[in-house]
Amino acid sequence: MAKPSADIDGAAVPTLDQAATLLSGKGVDKGLWAHSAMVAIVAVRLAAALQRAGVELDMNAVAAGGLLHDIAKGSPKHAHAGAHLLEEAGYDGIVEIVARHTEFIVAADAPVSEAEAVYLADKLVRRDNIVLLESRFEHATTRFAGDPKALAAVTRRRAQAIFSLERMARAIGASPEEVAQTPSGHPLENALDVLKDAMPDPALLTPQPTKADVDREEP
Repeated sequence: MAKPSADIDGAAVPTLDQAATLLSGKGVDKGLWAHSAMVAIVAVRLAAALQRAGVELDMNAVAAGGLLHDIAKGSPKHAHAGAHLLEEAGYDGIVEIVARHTEFIVAADAPVSEAEAVYLADKLVRRDNIVLLESRFEHATTRFAGDPKALAAVTRRRAQAIFSLERMARAIGASPEEVAQTPSGHPLENALDVLKDAMPDPALLTPQPTKADVDREEP
């Protein structure tokens, strides 16, 4: 088995191959596989732009964390469930990335992190399509219009996402939404692009939860 890749402060980070094997082993369907890969691609694009602006980030952690951010999708509080799964697997270097991908509260003067890159990437991807932030939240607002509790969560998360978008724009010196649309040429992005279309045969994977089972905690 391949050894974990370079790490964050001594914590283990899976290689991209290890991350892909772990995700496919959870029996994800084609849609979630494509979404996960696209979030990872956008996260790598954002992280590459941040690196060019002088921000030090672990690109391996960004790629693996992006690919695995929804590994526990369908479970109650799936961000925390996924983080726990990865902690048990020994991949401490991406636990925070996965744990914070649905809610990201950060001080205005805090440095941009790997977790924030993945968090924002997830907000710029709907299914496997790159979208504008407002478009993503307009869809969520319409979807949960009849559910006051869910709508309040959408409003809160929209404010968090806008705050993060503005922080990253200042750090990069460009619009993160434009960066998300532009290939970075980074080797990890190229590898993820191949993975996006290379999901294992769904017939070999375990069944996914029904719609009624799916956790609604994330709009």
